[in-house]
Amino acid sequence: MKILITTGTFEPGASGPSTYLSNLTDRLVAEGHQIILVTYRRGEREDSRQENNNFLIKRVPRYKFLPASLLVFIGKILIFGRGCDLLFINDYGLPGTLANFILRKPSVMKIVGDFAWEYSIRNNLIDPKEDIDVFQIKNYGLKIKLLKKLQSFYARRARTVIAPSNYFKKVIAGWGVPPGRIKVVHNAINQKKYQINLTPAEAKRKLGLEESDRLVLTIARLAAWKGIDRVVEILPAIKKEIPEIKYLVAGQGYFLERLEGLVRENKLDQTVVFLGRVKQEDIPYFLKAAEVLVLYSGYEGMSHVLLECLAAGVPVVVSRKGGNPEVIEDGQTGILVPFNDAQKLQEAILRILNDRSLAEKIKINQEEKAKFFNLKKQFEETVNIFKTLIS
Repeated sequence: MKILITTGTFEPGASGPSTYLSNLTDRLVAEGHQIILVTYRRGEREDSRQENNNFLIKRVPRYKFLPASLLVFIGKILIFGRGCDLLFINDYGLPGTLANFILRKPSVMKIVGDFAWEYSIRNNLIDPKEDIDVFQIKNYGLKIKLLKKLQSFYARRARTVIAPSNYFKKVIAGWGVPPGRIKVVHNAINQKKYQINLTPAEAKRKLGLEESDRLVLTIARLAAWKGIDRVVEILPAIKKEIPEIKYLVAGQGYFLERLEGLVRENKLDQTVVFLGRVKQEDIPYFLKAAEVLVLYSGYEGMSHVLLECLAAGVPVVVSRKGGNPEVIEDGQTGILVPFNDAQKLQEAILRILNDRSLAEKIKINQEEKAKFFNLKKQFEETVNIFKTLIS
């Protein structure tokens, strides 16, 4: 197959979509398929080509005038898409959809998030704590109505839509995409990367952390819906019971200023550490050093971080929202907490930190659960979708 892939971000980005595409394209090229990938630049001055000529990457500059970037992006798709068998649109739906009005290629679109909801929160069009499930059915102003229609337009134009979870399949179906055209392919990771042969103390030393610290970790985009502020708000109460507690937050995003202010308000400057963007190769060491990872988000399609925790054997406390319950079984592979329940969140974190036998039980169960989210299965399901559509 000759496949044209369009995506808003690709390596060296550290996001879930970027990691997913890196794994997918490596396997496709290894099996002899030809890949052309169109994406935006992240500081690279030239187009880059892999050593294997079956993988060509064309990078588009980001202009201050957004329509200019969009037009150049569409132009690249038209130039390189003519001889392709399939158009695979990875969570950046508009340019690929518009270009395909001319190309008329079989198209597959992977959708991992609600663009209209995220845009509305980032740009203060709705309350930052607006529930994503409420957003699907609630009526707002004209601007949000147009955003929803735009998202529905490009999702419905794809011949097949890939969703990362059963939860998100229902969300996409609510946009008007026929359920029969939506295929669930669960996310997966290279699990061996997270299975390092170190003790927690050794991992802490490697990272320059104090061995006496009781580490709670969050790895996430710093966005309003990630719930990091909820964790910060309950830390003073946890700190009274466990003075050695330290909360590490890995990630970047627009919500950092708000979080830093919250840390100052609660006098947690010595307790909360914002790590910024962490190198991918360092993440296994942070996971090994942590006693619990907290992902208290108001929405997750299918979190790569939770899959990393399954592979690494890290007890987790997560919100009972989105695709989280499809990864974490309450009391077995982690603890599920109702969203917007600070008391339950506090109790769950303390339960993991204070009950070593529970933590060990969770780690053992995670090893078996991780087998379900493997790259081989994800790759085979994805390629079968591609081949079925072409045939």
